[in-house]
Amino acid sequence: MYSYVQGTEQDYVQAFNWFSKSAIKGNQYAQFSLGSFYYYGNGVEKDLGKAFYWYEKSADQGNAYACYSLARMYHYGEFIEKDMDKAQCYYKMAFNKFQGMELQDDNLWYRLGSMCKNGLGTEKDIDRAIKYLKLSADFENKNAMCEYASELIKGENVAQDVDKGISMLEKSLGLGNLNA
Repeated sequence: MYSYVQGTEQDYVQAFNWFSKSAIKGNQYAQFSLGSFYYYGNGVEKDLGKAFYWYEKSADQGNAYACYSLARMYHYGEFIEKDMDKAQCYYKMAFNKFQGMELQDDNLWYRLGSMCKNGLGTEKDIDRAIKYLKLSADFENKNAMCEYASELIKGENVAQDVDKGISMLEKSLGLGNLNA
């Protein structure tokens, strides 16, 4: 609640303390959250080694978001040596778990769309990628809006609609996406 501003003011230090207590006791969600605190440097000094440690603890218990975070660290060589085989393994675990989640979550749909588009943890599937990216963009996910707008402008995988694409890029930019 301190981290996500639910019923109180945001206080990363308090949130970090509570997540630490729970993570040490083995809670996979707290472990993932603690990893994210270290990864982004929220409430603590940024430490990719500790982020990796807590993501790995959480992933070992099957946390899809931790699997995705580890995959990205292996993919980009953050803290750990770049290893695309390990990255793909973790992407695959994340992808399979994400698909089993029945959430209305624009970030989840964006991840699934990006994974399908780039063949991360699954075979490349542009049609499926477009479906997820559009779904996420419809919920105003600024990153999905940018990618889906690009598809609309190019018109290779969806019916071309340059005006709608430009409008969506402008909205994505207005939401803070500097890549739009």
